[in-house]
Amino acid sequence: MSELFRSFIVIFVLSWVTFGVIKYSLPPFLPEREFRKWRFLWLAVLVAAFVAHSIWVLIGIVTVLCFILVPPKPKDRVIYYLLLVCALPQFTVEIPGFAGIRYIFTLSYTRFLALILLFGIVMKSPPKRLFSFKSDKYVVLYVLLLCYLTFRDNTFTNGLRESLMKVMDIFVPYFVLSRYLDSKDQLNKAIIALLICMAPFALIGTFEFLKHWHIYNALKHTSLSGKINLYDTREGALRASAIFASPIVLGYVMVIGFGLLLYLQPLIANERYVKMSGFALLAALLATMARGPWVGFVCLCFAYMWTGRGGIKKIILWTASGAALLPLLSLTPVGDKFVQLLPFIGNSASGTIDYRRRLLEQAWIVFKRHPLLGSTTFLDTPEMESMRQGQGIIDLVNTFVAIVLPYGIVGLGLFGAIFLGLLSRCYFILKRIPASEIDLLRMGRLFFAILSSILLMISTVSPIDYISVFYWTFAGIIAAYLHVAENTIKEHRANLNLSTIHINS
Repeated sequence: MSELFRSFIVIFVLSWVTFGVIKYSLPPFLPEREFRKWRFLWLAVLVAAFVAHSIWVLIGIVTVLCFILVPPKPKDRVIYYLLLVCALPQFTVEIPGFAGIRYIFTLSYTRFLALILLFGIVMKSPPKRLFSFKSDKYVVLYVLLLCYLTFRDNTFTNGLRESLMKVMDIFVPYFVLSRYLDSKDQLNKAIIALLICMAPFALIGTFEFLKHWHIYNALKHTSLSGKINLYDTREGALRASAIFASPIVLGYVMVIGFGLLLYLQPLIANERYVKMSGFALLAALLATMARGPWVGFVCLCFAYMWTGRGGIKKIILWTASGAALLPLLSLTPVGDKFVQLLPFIGNSASGTIDYRRRLLEQAWIVFKRHPLLGSTTFLDTPEMESMRQGQGIIDLVNTFVAIVLPYGIVGLGLFGAIFLGLLSRCYFILKRIPASEIDLLRMGRLFFAILSSILLMISTVSPIDYISVFYWTFAGIIAAYLHVAENTIKEHRANLNLSTIHINS
């Protein structure tokens, strides 16, 4: 039996088991009939990846599946985009050019998905026009800046090509998601679709850790011509990565998935299956042995508690409990290994922390030379060259550094204006939402917690693979949530005014 076939069998079985658990723990707003359709499409895309043996054949099959199974309404296409957003590895392929042009642009999986499901919607008349949301101007300015700067030290065709990719990667998902997730029901569907897309990788990641086998390598090597995952180990155990480019990306996704489950928990009647799902997500997070996502998970939980009743007391209680538990864990062999992996506490793989510290020091020196708009040659400087690792790469393990060096303080400032603006508005709007809108309040707490953890986690990893895909996805979702929440507040106030007038009359 070939490794590709064995991989397919294991992945399909683990995914089917995951969907079986989800089937018995569906929230009331998702009918079982619709879930079965979602499950069929997700698994059909998986099967297509293993039988295609060619990226172009795979693209053709997925296009046909989406044409047949995805409803034409824009609101449905948005949900199906989220359902499939990380169903396959992030492959890349160049679209051949013509008339002397070698290729038109590079097509990745998520770029392809945005092209067939979202791009056509941009051309239609959306419910809300551009610049009707506060975050719109910062997103547009950021994309325009990036497009402008791509023409530096570059050919005109390359500049156009890279500009098109920036628009597809950033503006299209943000714009469509922010416009068509225009109700609480739509937002609920978006949350469950994202969780369903991520859920199979919890079991798959745990399986990789237990069997010491990167299960998607055969697919990447044989069918998708993708970069295979190295057998990276810590404390003698394989670091799980599942479909993603590295363990830290899997950990990043599992943290987000746990946050989504945290919101859905009260809406699901079968508490046992909720606990099973939460345990699987945590097991996969631990299996990555990625400390950035571990810290991100703590941030997610604390941010969620902080915005609830008695949040400070809960944070203090959990912090004290964790501090008291660490000495007890150190008494067992497994617990001691875990403690040694903890950042700033253990000594295992401490070189990664030193590398990140040195990167900040060297990046600061390089930044000071071109502070305003950055430089295209920052990697060629002696300071960055000193960060070259044994694999021959300079790993910018900090998204903020990866933005400020090529795009300067202007680029980083616009990036910060987008996400810090969304974060602060998400926090302050919680104080204005009517107490009767319990689900909307919990949704706001969820988005505040997820975005807080994302901003922390991306300070430990460069915007590779699905890292940037998910923070731009949540930029669109949170912008949509803020619009829905504002409308709900206005309706509540209008109803109060009408009630007051009625009583007075």
